[in-house]
Amino acid sequence: MSNNPTFESAYALLMSGEIICEHRFPQEFNLLRMEDQVQRMDFMLAPLNRRIRTTQDNASYLMAYIDPGASSARSNIRAQFSKVINQLEPLVKWLRLVMDVSGSERPIVPGEVISESKMQTHIEQVPALEAKLESLVKSGLFSSRQSDSKGRLSYVMGKLVDEGYLTRLGSAGSQYRATGKWSWLYETMDFVRAHEDLPEPEQRGDQMEFLE
Repeated sequence: MSNNPTFESAYALLMSGEIICEHRFPQEFNLLRMEDQVQRMDFMLAPLNRRIRTTQDNASYLMAYIDPGASSARSNIRAQFSKVINQLEPLVKWLRLVMDVSGSERPIVPGEVISESKMQTHIEQVPALEAKLESLVKSGLFSSRQSDSKGRLSYVMGKLVDEGYLTRLGSAGSQYRATGKWSWLYETMDFVRAHEDLPEPEQRGDQMEFLE
């Protein structure tokens, strides 16, 4: 392996299934923007039936299979697909809640800044939004026993950080930046809609190669 610490870090992140974007892993992202480094990484990954690919907007790098039809690849893809399906509904609900709060007609994009305090103020002023937040934390990915909107929202934001969709800005914890994992999610949603006939909000993308 290269003795470049950033290269080694990028390799370890990819092997652990992380999605590398400029907002969460800026050094590793900048390294992978260099074609010679991607070629070197692909050379190391090839014996493992892996390669690097980018999301369609080039916002993120991730590891994909060279031959997804291989028996070991199929089992891992099925497991990943099952995990995505289980998380898809709560993530879509969260996206819709953010759009309702912000009044935006488009979903979150990588690099977008989200203020927890502003969201909380808006949600507490609109009973329908409080009801949506309460529904969001009743089960699944965002399941929480928090009894008030502030606690529920903080829990959801923290969970999105844990899952790699948001990164905290500063030490106060009230400001967050959306990561490139949203780009991957939108492509996944398109893949699911195309193959499972699930009606989801309009997004960009065509087909999807799942992470390990």
